[in-house]
Amino acid sequence: MPPDTSGSYPDNNLNKGRYLTYTNSIIINKTILVPTYQVPYDNIALEIYRKNMPGYTVIGINCDAIIGRFGALHCITKLVGTTDPLRIVHQPIRDTTCITYSNQIDAIVQHKSGISNALIYYTTDPTQPYQIAQMTATGNDMWQGFIPPQNNISDVFYYISATANSGKIQNRPMPAPKGYWKFPVDVCANTIANVVVGTIYPNPAKDVINIPIYLNRTTDIQLQLFDISGRNLKIINKEVFNNYIESIDVSDLVSGVYLLHLTTENEVQTVKVIVD
Repeated sequence: MPPDTSGSYPDNNLNKGRYLTYTNSIIINKTILVPTYQVPYDNIALEIYRKNMPGYTVIGINCDAIIGRFGALHCITKLVGTTDPLRIVHQPIRDTTCITYSNQIDAIVQHKSGISNALIYYTTDPTQPYQIAQMTATGNDMWQGFIPPQNNISDVFYYISATANSGKIQNRPMPAPKGYWKFPVDVCANTIANVVVGTIYPNPAKDVINIPIYLNRTTDIQLQLFDISGRNLKIINKEVFNNYIESIDVSDLVSGVYLLHLTTENEVQTVKVIVD
């Protein structure tokens, strides 16, 4: 927030300035309307928006005459509702991750007709076609997917696309693929195997459970299926070379709750499995 044309800020004692807030903006579909105040900082503020909101059209609107009434574009317009929203809520990855790690993407996805599918589109070059990773419903409107390990040090660009049962399609960020989230990947000093168990499906299961397993390097794993009394019913040992899906036959088990243990060289992960 810059000073006003007299050089004052709102807290300058008796000489109180005005609140020249560039964040008092509003996003309308793929356009961002940003208040400007006829000060040298206007162009800087607009460029910051354009840099950090790729794919959006950023337009400055002179609000110098109205800001003295403690409001600008957002305060005046507030929100405009829609009768058929497809809601996607995601906290983007911001930090540098390991080049050999799978990156977990979680999102809330909601529509009144229900969600047919959700996808992650990702690439290391946004001028080239995106690759696609499937997301899986994990319950309570949560969806989860994984961007696989990368081959080179780079930035990873990605967005989420969801389709409602009604056929409505929505992207986040909204102007995707021109707009996207991004995070850097780099070489990691830590060589400990990083293994992630994805969302098991189907769960409940009748015949077979499928267990997506994502890892950062070749490693030995052990899968064990226990009943609630602690009896070890099934065991699988193998050396894993890449991300894969392990399938376990549960057709011989009675209905109930079971615990699946995934053991690696440095950790044990436990997931609840229901046989119907």
